[in-house]
Amino acid sequence: MTDRSPGKHSPVVVRSFQDRDAHWSHTVGMIDRGLPELLVSGLDRDRGRAILMNAARDVFDRSGVVDGDLSSRIADRNVMFRSLPVERAGRYALEAANRDPQQFHALQVVWPDEEGLFPWTSGCDPEVARSQSLFVELEPPTEAYSPRAS
Repeated sequence: MTDRSPGKHSPVVVRSFQDRDAHWSHTVGMIDRGLPELLVSGLDRDRGRAILMNAARDVFDRSGVVDGDLSSRIADRNVMFRSLPVERAGRYALEAANRDPQQFHALQVVWPDEEGLFPWTSGCDPEVARSQSLFVELEPPTEAYSPRAS
């Protein structure tokens, strides 16, 4: 499934994939604007697409985000942007960047469970944590990091 983002920031494309055990969606085209590509996993296609469309708008409005930044403007609760290393991104990196891997920069949009707990937090719903660890084991931001919130 492919969708183009409406509005002045077009054409950012959102692609969605599903296999037996996994669902994920990612952007294509943000790198061309000097911004990281975005990926979300563990959500059905429609929800993943909606989250990424909102996340792309948020990143454009903020002129970028970095690992550990929080946003309250993407979903019904805070989400966090986490760095996605090229060596773990696999097929996604090749499709999203379609260029030298050194130019690839991406962030995973990480969503919390119903209680607001992120996957690395004790007590987080194990299914929420598992579904978002398709590409990289999610760990908490370093203690020295102070996230920027929107």
